[in-house]
Amino acid sequence: QAELSRGLIKGFTLVWEPGKAKRIDRVLEAMKASFKPYGDVALDDALAAPGSTAREDMLAGLEVRRPERVLSGFFVDARGHVLTTETAVAGCGRVTIDDGTEASVIATADGLALIAPTTPLAPESHAAFRPVSPRAGSEVALAGFAYADLLDTPVMTFGRFTGPGGFDGAPGLLRLELAALEGDAGGPVLDTSGAVLGLLLPASAGGSRPPPSGAALARDAIEITTFLTANGVEPQAIESNGAMAAEDLTRRAVGMATRVACWN
Repeated sequence: QAELSRGLIKGFTLVWEPGKAKRIDRVLEAMKASFKPYGDVALDDALAAPGSTAREDMLAGLEVRRPERVLSGFFVDARGHVLTTETAVAGCGRVTIDDGTEASVIATADGLALIAPTTPLAPESHAAFRPVSPRAGSEVALAGFAYADLLDTPVMTFGRFTGPGGFDGAPGLLRLELAALEGDAGGPVLDTSGAVLGLLLPASAGGSRPPPSGAALARDAIEITTFLTANGVEPQAIESNGAMAAEDLTRRAVGMATRVACWN
């Protein structure tokens, strides 16, 4: 509920779980009856500093269930299908995407995993692919949940494309000069036009020897689009070749990236 009074909008929000609030109508009426705007500002800075209390302090004394691991993924169509790395879903009792939406694993192959939400999702944006490698040295951007569930939004990391193939020449991979973290695995790697060039693989994808510091591998767009098509998702091709403004590229990348959580 919100109302405009004397140039200020004030109100309250009541949240409950559907089907488990038998007395919610009485609670809502009591809140409406007791609500009274106070003061001549929307929020007095002296009353409280937003975010001044750490989440850990607010939950002190409570046993909070945490996922076994949290990696990254990205939306590949308007229906909410998510592509991630196979590592993200391996051995999971259940999988959630976005902000806790239950999801099921449709297929896994060659280090990739396709996930479908159990309830409809409308992502802010979804991937459009460019199945051609850029020239060596081209700038790339990665959107991923580098810090797992400690941050609510993806982190942008910028780097360069260094060449096709793995460090041992394996096909279907892209070599990147990129300072990625563990939680970034599964995130989309984009060029400056906003096209998805690949999916960032975990460091273990490089074999028995981890990649050099500041280097990373991604599954390329050709392998990704083949995998998606084989599993009933029609990949979208990029239509533009021009470079996007940095803020537009960030908005596109962040809009398609999503958190993938594994629970046991």
